[in-house]
Amino acid sequence: MIPAWKVEAENLKREIDTVRKRVQALEGLVKDGEITHTMYQQMVDQYNQQLKSFQESHSALLQNLSTRLDDIEGRSESLDRFLANVKVQFRAGEIDEGTFKVASEYSTSMRTKNGREIEEIQSLLRTLSQPAAQSMAQTPIKKDAVVAQATTG
Repeated sequence: MIPAWKVEAENLKREIDTVRKRVQALEGLVKDGEITHTMYQQMVDQYNQQLKSFQESHSALLQNLSTRLDDIEGRSESLDRFLANVKVQFRAGEIDEGTFKVASEYSTSMRTKNGREIEEIQSLLRTLSQPAAQSMAQTPIKKDAVVAQATTG
């Protein structure tokens, strides 16, 4: 099962990439004189609105990832306590070796799974926090620059 945060991040990236490609196509169309400046400006406004929405989604995703990271770290602490209790019960003779091994293996596999998810989230947070924020800040379309380019070119 793919975590919801991963699906959300991939969808957001795909949507942003689509708008960027459309912006490039739009800039080419106005530069080549295939659309009017009025049409260009209307579409620029539409794409800027979409980008604003994506920025809000981007911020929400960062918050969700941070919350998920805190949750996993809390679960890791709970697993440590669980394993410590199992070890105490085993040494005290309250549980047999088979039960101890099953509990230990479960705890180890969950810690490994949690560790992988933590690494994925931290990597995604680094990616989303720096390049995405910078590129999204650059993405809003500068109407005057392209229009001036189109009229002088």
